[in-house]
Amino acid sequence: MKRMLVALLGAWLLVADGADAQSLAVSAGAGVGQLWDDETMLGRGLDVSGGVSAGLGDHVRVAAEVDWLTHSRTLTYLGVDGHATGALGRMSYVFGAPASPVRPYAGLGVGLMHSTGTLKTPVVVIAPNGQPTLSTTVKESTDWSLTRSMWDAHAGLRIGAGRRLVLRPELRWRATFGSGASSGIEPPLLGVQGVVSLEWSRARR
Repeated sequence: MKRMLVALLGAWLLVADGADAQSLAVSAGAGVGQLWDDETMLGRGLDVSGGVSAGLGDHVRVAAEVDWLTHSRTLTYLGVDGHATGALGRMSYVFGAPASPVRPYAGLGVGLMHSTGTLKTPVVVIAPNGQPTLSTTVKESTDWSLTRSMWDAHAGLRIGAGRRLVLRPELRWRATFGSGASSGIEPPLLGVQGVVSLEWSRARR
């Protein structure tokens, strides 16, 4: 987690350096997300996020963002309860004229993902007929915790919602770097999120 804070601070310094002070903005959002490892889906759930951003001219925005995803999955052969926290520095290109009420954008980011959770798998028991079978009630729990660097690709719309407000529906795709087993899960971790954020800026629209 300390590395995440360092990454976020570094991204914020990049945002502040050379940016127009009047274009500085803060945002908060919520949506849904889903996480996979290299072998299976690890569940879906609520995603919340927040960040700071600034404009570099009329078409480029840089940002530092943090988001938190809680994900779960309940099946006979696999149960998952987990959380994934991301900290990223992002850069986006905003299309269209600055005065347009709706402007699409797309961009990339890099950062860190910290993932924790518990896998629950059924154990083998002996049935009344003497045959081994998977238990539907007794499960073995395996915890995991890992932190990996990741990249992010995102796209969305900037919709004017007031003189200082922008509504941002956005789709995010991300993946961690590296592979190798870690306490039951198989990195790389892959995630997709749909988030709607409200952004408040110092400058009037």
